[in-house]
Amino acid sequence: MTTSYTTLIEAALRQLQQEGKQATIAAVKSKLSQPVPMPVLLSAIQAYKKSGVVPEQAAPKNPEPDVHTRIAELEQEISDLKARLSVLEQKVVSEEKN
Repeated sequence: MTTSYTTLIEAALRQLQQEGKQATIAAVKSKLSQPVPMPVLLSAIQAYKKSGVVPEQAAPKNPEPDVHTRIAELEQEISDLKARLSVLEQKVVSEEKN
């Protein structure tokens, strides 16, 4: 489920306000239903304290690549590393013979 960071932060701030608590980073973070990047959280709280409004911060639509894509990338990287290792092993063996 993707939602904007603004919605998440505003909900946390509303909840703190109803409880009569101050909007600190720790307090807001504890009320969030999903993780929010720290820089986004910091700027939102600062803006809220200055103007009473949280600036619009859209959450990334797909923050992480698809699992299958990531696996394919890692398999390719392993293959490349194996090829490099093989070349290095051949160099070591040829230097030992000389």
